[in-house]
Amino acid sequence: MPLPRPRYLCFVLLLASPALSQTILLPDRWQFRTGDDTSYPNPAYDDSRWKPVDVPMPWEPQGFEGYDGIAWYRVHFSAGADQSGKPLSLALGKIDDADVTYLNGVRIGSKGRFPPDSLTAYQEFRLYKIPAGLLQRENVLAVRVYDMMGPGGIVFGPIGIYDDNALKEQFDPPPGPKKSFHQLVTSNGLIAAVFNEQRGLVESVRPHVFQAYDSARFVQPFVYRIKPSLKERPQRVFYRKQTHVITTAYKNVEISYFAPVTTDEKIFYAVVTGQGKSVAACSFTYEEGRAGLIVDSLMMTRPGGMAAK
Repeated sequence: MPLPRPRYLCFVLLLASPALSQTILLPDRWQFRTGDDTSYPNPAYDDSRWKPVDVPMPWEPQGFEGYDGIAWYRVHFSAGADQSGKPLSLALGKIDDADVTYLNGVRIGSKGRFPPDSLTAYQEFRLYKIPAGLLQRENVLAVRVYDMMGPGGIVFGPIGIYDDNALKEQFDPPPGPKKSFHQLVTSNGLIAAVFNEQRGLVESVRPHVFQAYDSARFVQPFVYRIKPSLKERPQRVFYRKQTHVITTAYKNVEISYFAPVTTDEKIFYAVVTGQGKSVAACSFTYEEGRAGLIVDSLMMTRPGGMAAK
């Protein structure tokens, strides 16, 4: 296992993948730019030079600190031929403060008001019906946003496209026990890692679970988007009994990840166990944050062809 090193994050990476409730799971990384232009909703507009940002998350900690005003998001996504004829709805969570939303150049909804008579709609959940026939194989979603003050943008909540059945499952489930979350957290008070079961990745590893110290100072993660190469979905994702250890169980491997409570250093562990060949084949991508980062791992063999890393 990695040895603690001061002032750094040290980790072995995690495998995961979830069952999805959305009909279409939109990307969590969109194109973004400040300012305003009437050409931005056009599907043919070239947004390749815009800055990628994560959604949902305020734009301030993503390189736009202190910006209040109008900005645009764009995201490209694909849809299957069997989805174009269904009644569909777009969920955009909560937006601070006002928005106008376009799909393939067609306005499909808005909440709040832009200047000069601006009005916030931050507390209103965005759920817009998609007109029949508008969805295509390749699509462009464009969202114009106005932020009055403080954190701005698409900041919170489920983002995706739902058919009627998935919409009811997500927002109006029947009575009885059910799972009501898809983000699992492991923390030891020094760092906090968030695993997104829908996305199948570790969203971020931060100094703590809060996105901001206050309305003007945001927490900068050590690392973003730890993503596995394994394509299969886990059979189960769960907390180990009476612990903060999150485990994903696959056919040939089991991966547990956690922030250890036996050290006072900023360390993130993931322990992969199972068939030796499967453990050895695990690889990951990730994006570094603003802190120093050390990545280390150790492979240990066990009797019967088993291994741990």
